[in-house]
Amino acid sequence: MMKYLFFFAILFPFISQASVSLVGKGHVANVPIEMNLVVSEKGEVTGSYHYTKTKIPIDLKGKLIEREITLKTVNDPKINEVFKGSVITFEGEISRISGKWFGTHGGYGDNSEGYDFKIDGRTNPLQDRNLTCEEMKEVPELAFELSDLGSGYGTRNSVDYECPKSLSQLDFLQKVIRQASGIRRPSRLPQHCTGTIVHAQWRYYHFDLAKLGYYPQGFSSRRGKKKGMEYFEEWSYHSLYNREIYTEYMAELKKIRPLLTDWYIETHAIDRNLAQKYTENALERISNYGFGSYFYSWKPEELVPFTEKATNGVYDDFLLSINDASEGEKTNSLRRLLIHNTNNEVVKKLAFSVHTPSPGGRSEPMLAYAVYNPSHIKTLLDAGFSPNQQNEFGKTALYYAIQFSQHDSVSLLLNNGANVNHTYQLEKENKWSCIGIERWGRTPLMHAAQHSDVRMIKLLLEAGADLHAKDVKGSSAIDYAKDNLKKENEKILSKELELNPF
Repeated sequence: MMKYLFFFAILFPFISQASVSLVGKGHVANVPIEMNLVVSEKGEVTGSYHYTKTKIPIDLKGKLIEREITLKTVNDPKINEVFKGSVITFEGEISRISGKWFGTHGGYGDNSEGYDFKIDGRTNPLQDRNLTCEEMKEVPELAFELSDLGSGYGTRNSVDYECPKSLSQLDFLQKVIRQASGIRRPSRLPQHCTGTIVHAQWRYYHFDLAKLGYYPQGFSSRRGKKKGMEYFEEWSYHSLYNREIYTEYMAELKKIRPLLTDWYIETHAIDRNLAQKYTENALERISNYGFGSYFYSWKPEELVPFTEKATNGVYDDFLLSINDASEGEKTNSLRRLLIHNTNNEVVKKLAFSVHTPSPGGRSEPMLAYAVYNPSHIKTLLDAGFSPNQQNEFGKTALYYAIQFSQHDSVSLLLNNGANVNHTYQLEKENKWSCIGIERWGRTPLMHAAQHSDVRMIKLLLEAGADLHAKDVKGSSAIDYAKDNLKKENEKILSKELELNPF
């Protein structure tokens, strides 16, 4: 019990020995009680409590030393009770006493562990519905009991989310917080896509970041979803863009983990083991904001057995498993092998075993995963994968090769039938689309003007790219170069327009 009390003693500053009082209600062993106490300047405590049902007063005397209080019943030899606990003061009054009750009264007793009790007084930082940084600092145990932050645009409770010890305000966490937010909301989607709940989710997230800064011992992970990292890794294998985000995010987590641990040790005066626990809680919360919105029913995709070993250069068991694998397993594993730039002979055996290399509907093109390796592109083309397979918003492998400035891969795709004047477009027109793309009608040349270099632009023009094509907003390739401050690209496109004005 004394260890329990000491824990609270180090959490809160020393109570000045000025007279304080308590007028409060609560429970002991889940039975409602009311208590009145007065604490003298010397820490001597007098008062009484009564069970709410009987209202018979029972006198108390005791001592308050720093945050530790001990109360004993007096004046009735038939009642022998002791309250031992910790005290929180706020605005000059005792706001809460909580701890353990020992004794024999009302049918309770003979329990060496004691029974829980808690009494709440008249003062509480949440009463005015305006939670400040000072209140988080002074009485975090009470401040972070706030549970209602609304479910849409608004909330009845106001919270300062920019307090100095909130994790959202720590300089070394800024990048990972931005990364997580970017994963969650890569573009500004209309309200019919997100609903108003996203505003409430933002509030709860930033409240948790404040709690993890000021009162990490009071934070507990959400129940249910525990596969966030596993889901995030699988998500990373569904486009090169996703994989780039995943790789950068995981590298940043590795970088900041020891920094956050050291911050907890210094700021909260705790040992390294506890600091590491708080760090993992914090990074899990940040990560779950970014990619924790997967369905509860989500399960990892099925793979050809021994795929992970194959991505690490061990092939024998994997190769023996290909013939018995399903079409879905082969496709899922092929993506991973391409992203990990696996040996081309292994890729070849798997690619040629896929019976439907170019599915009829929209899906991320398999060739898009191979743009860093022209040998892989040739293997996939030979296996029957279409150079014009497009994803849900009309992006083909050519766009990926352009975006990552893979000139040899672009040439190979163009020489094997890739459409140099393909455009972003939905499979079916839908004004309620939630893909988040505004510039429909983007061509490979526009993509190069924004993302690549002069060599790429010349390559596309030589292959017949339409210099004058415009997207739905009326922008042509030169506008993409101007808007993205690509001066050299703008210069070459301007020269081409002078030579070919129409």
